[in-house]
Amino acid sequence: AGLGQSGVVDVILTRYIYNTAEVFKDTGHTARCFTVLREPIDRAVALFHSLKRNGAQAYKNMTMLEYAKSPLAEDNWMTRTITNTMEGTVTSAHFDVAKEIIGRKCLVGFVDNMDESMKRYAKFFRWDGAGQGHATTHQVKDAEERSTCAQKLAKGGVNRHQYGKIAEGSEIWKLLKKR
Repeated sequence: AGLGQSGVVDVILTRYIYNTAEVFKDTGHTARCFTVLREPIDRAVALFHSLKRNGAQAYKNMTMLEYAKSPLAEDNWMTRTITNTMEGTVTSAHFDVAKEIIGRKCLVGFVDNMDESMKRYAKFFRWDGAGQGHATTHQVKDAEERSTCAQKLAKGGVNRHQYGKIAEGSEIWKLLKKR
């Protein structure tokens, strides 16, 4: 629909980086990628609890250990997504490519440090008014409000739930790490 060349969108939020890159192909516009990463085992645990909480039948009576042993547990989701390898075996070569793409193409933030990540994004993308000469009182107030909002989201968010941590080295942790 011409989204990539329209100039009307500042941010596209997606997990489908290859599809999104196609939006900008041959448009003369350069997209910039930023990502928020989460420790993969924490992510797998949160996904399991989210699926249970949302009533997914396959997970209804499943324990975390059963999930970790099952084919339902994620299998290199991030590496698969970044390298566009959704089927088949993921190798160390895929992992190396994923690291290269993240390192060269993405501004990286971390879920466990969202406040700092949001500050990094705001500075890089000039969402805070940086680099625009002398800031007016209105610009300073807007920046303060955005910072307060980001801090609130980082601490609470709309998708924050508390789960017991999986002990490093435990059977569940080893199974999830292997996947």
